[in-house]
Amino acid sequence: MQKYLCAILLSFFLGFFSFSLSTAQSPAAGGSSFRGDIDGNGRIDIFDLLGLLKLLGGAEFSSDRQREIANVDKSADSAVNIFDLLGLLRLLAGAEPPEVIVWGPPELLASIPANASAGDTISLETENLPPGAEVTVLLDGAEFAYPERSGNSLRLALPDSFGGGFFSLAVGGDTTDPLFVNLPNLNPPVIAGCRILPADNPWNQPVSGFPVHPNSDNYVDNIGRFDYLHPDLGRTYGIPFVAVGGGQPRVPLTFTYADECDPGPYPIPPNAPIEGGASSTGDRHILVLDSTNCMLYETFSSYYQSPGWAVGSGAVFDLRSNALRPDTWTSSDAAGLPILPGLVRYEEVAAGEVNHAIRFTVQNSQRAYIYPATHYASSSFDLNRPPMGLRMRLKADYDISRFTGQSLVIVRALKKYGIIMADNGSDWFISGAPNTRWNDNDLEQLKSIPGNSFEAVDVSAMVVSGKNERRNIWPGVSVTAPADSAKFSAGGAISIRAEAYDNDGGVALVEFFQDSIKLGEAAAEPYEFTWSGAAAGSYSVTARATDNGGAMNTSYAIAITVE
Repeated sequence: MQKYLCAILLSFFLGFFSFSLSTAQSPAAGGSSFRGDIDGNGRIDIFDLLGLLKLLGGAEFSSDRQREIANVDKSADSAVNIFDLLGLLRLLAGAEPPEVIVWGPPELLASIPANASAGDTISLETENLPPGAEVTVLLDGAEFAYPERSGNSLRLALPDSFGGGFFSLAVGGDTTDPLFVNLPNLNPPVIAGCRILPADNPWNQPVSGFPVHPNSDNYVDNIGRFDYLHPDLGRTYGIPFVAVGGGQPRVPLTFTYADECDPGPYPIPPNAPIEGGASSTGDRHILVLDSTNCMLYETFSSYYQSPGWAVGSGAVFDLRSNALRPDTWTSSDAAGLPILPGLVRYEEVAAGEVNHAIRFTVQNSQRAYIYPATHYASSSFDLNRPPMGLRMRLKADYDISRFTGQSLVIVRALKKYGIIMADNGSDWFISGAPNTRWNDNDLEQLKSIPGNSFEAVDVSAMVVSGKNERRNIWPGVSVTAPADSAKFSAGGAISIRAEAYDNDGGVALVEFFQDSIKLGEAAAEPYEFTWSGAAAGSYSVTARATDNGGAMNTSYAIAITVE
């Protein structure tokens, strides 16, 4: 009988509140309250349940009974949802009123603060912790602490040696998904009064606590395990920049690759310093910092053509924001990244600390990128080549006791902040700004660091978009057969094959197209399809890959002829 009563009550309440909520925007006749809004506060909430039960029962409820009914408001926000109704039905059916209703497994939601220093006390915010359950905090998978608990908040002190790590909770038989807590950057770089990107920007986040990338050894081998680091900075060489005020005249630009550029005008002076000098045949970067508005303007292959500049590409960055460029867009650098935040500058080294990652280049890259990079510059699908945006660091056990002066400051940054791959170029070249006060002999010490002293870092837990979320990287895909310009006989079979990969997940599907017409698909390797009965004509063949996060990417087209 009891289960039938529950069913009747549930049907009644669901019907009543569905009607009430669906008409919640319609003023009731003769007044300003909403239909179903018994207490007249302008919304349907737990107190309307009390009022409804009073109307149905024709009697006042005792204070204790009101507290019992109000206790079914699981989220304690006064709003009514299906879980509150289920809790109410349990109560009306004669069960003991639950002190806490737990729905679903426990979750670890956030750390407060998000970044913390060694020895700090932090709070881990959780959801669905059963009352009275014993909670064990795990750090990098090992038992770490039994925290103080207050509701769904857990307080604990970090170890004095804390350098960042993954926290998870063991509750009964459940273990939560891990949550990465990083070290804060207490002193992010400042140039001409402008902070160079927010403290939690990837350029400014230390990576000493992040795990080693599973493909680290292959990346190091590909770049050059026994090649040496090279400081591409000194008294007369490096990538220069200039700071200007907000009154600097803005001039027009013409772009070679305009479709991925931020349009002008840019505040570039006619005598702006060019990488390599006015007669350079290299990349000819120009970097201009508007110190009034904290905007960064960067160009590639820059030539002055009065009254403005002809450039290969250009990008504008708001230094107060973590916003990334659109997916697949370049910047003045191949990876789609800003250059200035990754330059080693004399002033910061002289002050004793480099508080950011350092830009570096490699000769052979992969046709892929890792955020915060947004662009690749390679046709190779070799997964052992480094992708643009790859983060690396000097190994923690690498002995730096022999380094002195300016080099010592830089190698400390190589351990704490690491390097970010930003362009194709010479292997293991790190970038800096030229300055006559550099001690070139001192910097020579850096050339003694071999490639095998570095390791790639898995930064998949790093938030990079500034929106407290991780962006899904597009998959890569290429048609590998037939060859471009291949010819076939009408009515025969044409074998189409593709290679596909996904750097932050997996490939869920590869589809094959003839012009805009879908021919077929493959959900697993090998990604191939046989096209039978093709009529005579000229066709464009492409493949489209979809990853496990729903992101799609289409290959370059290959042309075939059927005769």
